[in-house]
Amino acid sequence: MAPDTEDDSKAFGLWPTIAGFAFAAAIFVSMFVMATGFA
Repeated sequence: MAPDTEDDSKAFGLWPTIAGFAFAAAIFVSMFVMATGFA
């Protein structure tokens, strides 16, 4: 992906990654809590 001078496209491409990482982290924490039985 070539570097672009427009920050809009860069930010737009970064948000889905942040959302995906946050969603995965929430799932991991939820599974960890249920596995340990620490509610």
